[in-house]
Amino acid sequence: MKKLLFLLLFPFMANAQIVDTSQIQWTETEWNFGKITYDIPVTHKFTFVNKSKFTTEIISVEASCGCTEPTWTKTPILPGDTAFVQATFNAKSEGLFTKQVTIYTDRNSFPTILLLKGEVIKNE
Repeated sequence: MKKLLFLLLFPFMANAQIVDTSQIQWTETEWNFGKITYDIPVTHKFTFVNKSKFTTEIISVEASCGCTEPTWTKTPILPGDTAFVQATFNAKSEGLFTKQVTIYTDRNSFPTILLLKGEVIKNE
């Protein structure tokens, strides 16, 4: 039975593309704003370097909620070039927060998760 299962799955496994994710090197993947003022948006720019021998592209970027607005490099990133994903958090709710921005590129098998953290406080 194990041999039959292997023979059935082997053609699919042989066509799977394994991508070396270490070829995209992020400066950081987490940013803590600390204490920020209610109703004043804050922004952080995450950068990475394409360390591969191939051009890469950011396919899509998704924020975990509507309170975080991402922008990113929309052009192909040549080997050795730096690109960015910028995230703006709209501080409309008091308290601690952790927001996630998910990046999909054509060079990674799995997405990269960037985190924004901090605490929104009312300025009295």
